[in-house]
Amino acid sequence: MKSIIRKLFKLTIVAIGGLTVHDYTLQRTPQPAAIPICPEVTNDNFNCSSNWLSQIMGYPIDKFDIKFVGGGFTTKSYRVNLQGENPTSMFVKYLVKDKNEPPWMAALSNIFGAGIESISRKEVFFYKHLRDVFAKNGIQTPKSYYAEAEDFGDRSFLFTLLGFTSGYRGVLCLQDLGKHESYSTGHLYNERHALFVSKKLAQLHALNWNTPIHPELPTFKSDLYTAMFNLIDYLPKFPKKQDYVSKRIDVFKSHHFFNYLSNPNIRDALLTFTDQHVKLHKYFSNNVQSGLLFQHKTFLHGDFHPGNIFFINEASPKNPQMKEIKDIVLCDWQGYGYGNPSTEFSYFLSNVEFDPERDQKIMKVYYEELIKTVPKEVYPWKVFEREVDIRTMGLVSSMFRNTASMSPESIPQMRELFMKRGFDWDRLMVSFGPKFLRFSHVVQKWNNDDIFNRIEDVKV
Repeated sequence: MKSIIRKLFKLTIVAIGGLTVHDYTLQRTPQPAAIPICPEVTNDNFNCSSNWLSQIMGYPIDKFDIKFVGGGFTTKSYRVNLQGENPTSMFVKYLVKDKNEPPWMAALSNIFGAGIESISRKEVFFYKHLRDVFAKNGIQTPKSYYAEAEDFGDRSFLFTLLGFTSGYRGVLCLQDLGKHESYSTGHLYNERHALFVSKKLAQLHALNWNTPIHPELPTFKSDLYTAMFNLIDYLPKFPKKQDYVSKRIDVFKSHHFFNYLSNPNIRDALLTFTDQHVKLHKYFSNNVQSGLLFQHKTFLHGDFHPGNIFFINEASPKNPQMKEIKDIVLCDWQGYGYGNPSTEFSYFLSNVEFDPERDQKIMKVYYEELIKTVPKEVYPWKVFEREVDIRTMGLVSSMFRNTASMSPESIPQMRELFMKRGFDWDRLMVSFGPKFLRFSHVVQKWNNDDIFNRIEDVKV
């Protein structure tokens, strides 16, 4: 009876809001007997025993030490150095709930499929079911030693009815990638790294273009980045009056975190966009129903920024003193789903220092790799190019909308929150400048060529 009521409740939510609630606890393939998460692991602290580590690794662990190495908004991370038959180290990623989050907020976010339990279960599912098949197809991810999610604690009737639990733990023990080259969040790719990553991103997108490479690949809420950056909500709410936009630019442009707003080209672009943005609304829906744009969907990583990519380098055969990129390893598989490939590409491109000619070069590398698998008549270059422009405007306009809604007095508190979570706020703010320059370039091009009035006029 409970399960019937729960299903009816979920269907009601879907019918009312068009939302999808996902259950990532399902075991869709036979799994070996799971090793339980050890009882010493709590929401506040990651701890474990030699016996538990020995079970995970499959050989005796004599000694080990645990070191906290940072975290994000939903996780903490640890490095565990193992001593035994095969001394090694592993990277542990561990779900953390914010103690200050009201219980009702956590429950509400889970109803809409956006809670941290939901994304943690997704990542556990990836390492249990999907990681190996992606690796066989050339997309490298960290090797998984352990991936488990479990509920604990007493369940109230209401929480059981809604599908929530009073306690949850998700633990991943992964290959330690610390020895590989990486960028931190807020760093911008140089050209050499950007070209290599662009090619690999095309390979990832091509894998699931027509048919999923794994029969159990779940279908998740489409167009993850649209939800992530609230483009559906923020674009219609973008300021409609130029005088308001101008005043908000003046408020922030003198602040050293936002001094890129003093650039006259960026200012002109934001004012132009204020008059034109209503024409783009339909392209920030998850399902564009007409025209050539945004008609293709494939599997997306979901959080494809520099901090989630590690570079495997090796000595160059021509010059042993030089390093060449052999491959990349993608981590943080919490946000994957189906969406438009140009959405993920434009997010990736926003993390490259802006130069119009280099942008075209990076886009060409991606596209030429993609059409090795996807027929170019199915996804014409001009369609891809137009989509990237639209997503660039959407991403940056939502960033400005967020900035304009803030109070300058709240910036120190925001900075403290980011720094506490392990993010370099200062570097992140500096990285916004190139994003706004790219935005201004696209808006100026569209305005000069009257594209705002003929968005669907894509000659292929």
